[in-house]
Amino acid sequence: MEHDLHNSPVRPHTPRGRLSSRGRRVVNTASVIAITLIASLCLFSPTATAQDVDSSVLLRALEQSLVKAVEVSEESVVSIAREKIENIRRANQRQFDRIQRGRFQNDKSVDMNHPDYIPNDFGSGVVLGEITVNGARRTAILTNYHVVKGAETSTPDSPVVTVLSVRFQGKQRGMQAQIWAADPRSDLAIITIEALGLQPIKIAKSHTFKKGQFVLALGNPLAVANDGGSASVSWGIISNISRRANSEVANPDGTVPDPQGVGNERLYHFGRLLQIDAKLNLGMSGGALLNINGELIGITTSLAALAGYEKSAGYAIPVDDTTQRVIETLLKGQEVEYGFLGVSFKSPEQRDYLRNSKLKGARISSVLPNLPASDSGLMENDFITEIDGKQIRNRIDLMREIGQRAPGTNVRLQIYRNSRNAEYKNVVLGKWPAKNVDEIIAPIDRYGGAWRGLVVDFSSGRSQFFPGPTQTIPRGVLVTEVVRDSPAERAQFKRGDFITKIDDDDVQTPQEFHRLVARHPAAVRLLRLRDKESQQIVIEPH
Repeated sequence: MEHDLHNSPVRPHTPRGRLSSRGRRVVNTASVIAITLIASLCLFSPTATAQDVDSSVLLRALEQSLVKAVEVSEESVVSIAREKIENIRRANQRQFDRIQRGRFQNDKSVDMNHPDYIPNDFGSGVVLGEITVNGARRTAILTNYHVVKGAETSTPDSPVVTVLSVRFQGKQRGMQAQIWAADPRSDLAIITIEALGLQPIKIAKSHTFKKGQFVLALGNPLAVANDGGSASVSWGIISNISRRANSEVANPDGTVPDPQGVGNERLYHFGRLLQIDAKLNLGMSGGALLNINGELIGITTSLAALAGYEKSAGYAIPVDDTTQRVIETLLKGQEVEYGFLGVSFKSPEQRDYLRNSKLKGARISSVLPNLPASDSGLMENDFITEIDGKQIRNRIDLMREIGQRAPGTNVRLQIYRNSRNAEYKNVVLGKWPAKNVDEIIAPIDRYGGAWRGLVVDFSSGRSQFFPGPTQTIPRGVLVTEVVRDSPAERAQFKRGDFITKIDDDDVQTPQEFHRLVARHPAAVRLLRLRDKESQQIVIEPH
């Protein structure tokens, strides 16, 4: 699949949107406070005089900077409405009943192009450029996954629960969208619409975020963009960085975060959020957080509002190296993978360990066999204090740093074991066990697709096949799919089987699997492990 983020043609648009009175209130008390503060500093500073500084010049310069930042980016921010198919079907039936009675009035409650239509579910999105989907060029839009979950995908016969309609500046009618790829752990998704040459957002090159940095938030608060497609803007500062969503903030799908850090937890539960002082109402999820140059530095998310209560702070997913890796993977239509050690931790973690009160880190309580930690020699009670030179304060820090790296990445850990002297271990990461497999949307297999009907993953790649605490995960690869009427199905393979050898060669990763089977154009002998029993299986080419 091809993708192009920078070279798609740009169509000029004439702003035609209008804000309702509700929308004007959203744009933003913080702006007034900030302007007043700047004016006060300029006008009433004991050292400032009329000769030293013209406060109106400063204010106009600030204003022009903000206006220009909005102008260069607002055409790249779209509004998204989501409607349940069940509601549309009921409305169509009502419409049919009216026609039967001689009444032809439109049902504006679910007509997503009706001027008075007000969606129940809505959000925002950011245009990235154009990609090729199933041979056709389409516009790629980045948003939060919870904004579009349940919509049509590009995969045939996929279940469809909701319909997505995307509106953008200068377009009065919405365009139906499809999900191209989605990653529940980062809560990010790529949706696509017909290619219209929309202007892609410019992504900031610098990934340095500082407290006090001015930011602008563009999005669709309270669905105000539905009356014209134009994004609303608020502004403020970055209040804090590396913030962690607390236990009161549930996952967007309503699931409760796992306190042990396994399964449903999203990346933002590990301290991946920017905190901004701009209040983000419902509908701002998936919107753009910009620097004063109009460059994208974050994706806004209405976490507090989703949790069912109001908070003065807003949050955004930073567009840093980790998020860019997620975005690039989703644009390719592939599953986003996260690093994995294969350990569990003791609590409390910050303790007077080895009689050194300043030592902080994550203390290992157990090491799972046949996984990266055990292969590299990590042991129970090892105290991990650094990863690649970065200090680790607790298990949350460690899980965030490990998860931000891809499987196969080599990391260097500083540990303390039974002494005051630090030791170092190099670990090649495995793959985090994905739990929400049904929510992962990845039409393109990163490892080359099915081989003779077998689709394989890392042995730890799916939590549903992950053994219990008293069991040992085998070395090998996991069979995640068996294509119908394929040589693999005829050889009686099934999902959940492990493959530990190809002929006489050990295999531990999907890359190794495809490299080894490529050597054998004829029949291949595989060692299959199922229910602790190994069996030699021969797979024919056809």
